[in-house]
Amino acid sequence: MATDNSSYVGRKPRHQVGDPSAVTVRLTRSVADQADTMTVELLDFARSGARLRFTEPADARPFAPGERVTVRLVSENSKFDLELPAAVRWQSAEGPGLWLLGCEFKEQISLEVLGELFLNEILNDGRSLASRAVSSR
Repeated sequence: MATDNSSYVGRKPRHQVGDPSAVTVRLTRSVADQADTMTVELLDFARSGARLRFTEPADARPFAPGERVTVRLVSENSKFDLELPAAVRWQSAEGPGLWLLGCEFKEQISLEVLGELFLNEILNDGRSLASRAVSSR
């Protein structure tokens, strides 16, 4: 039986986080002329957006689709500091007090910046170090 792929839509590659401790991620939202910043966890990353995890304070309001935010990636070890304007695309509960957030960057990041994220071991290709060693032989 043949599979109909006529409605297939390609998805841009999402890259895994290499070492979560290698980067601090801060999410800033503007609320009534005030900036509110929280530290979040980077789950995966693409040239066009990122998926984040955070613990929401009890008094915080939910993110709205289209809400403007800034995602800032900082690596103290490599002195890497990148600020990316973005828009919230979705928010969903992951468990009690845990939330996932999908953000789309205002502009697609360059391949050069993506390469820096890999070189600084913030992102990886999803393979373990052992499998990379075997494949390089």
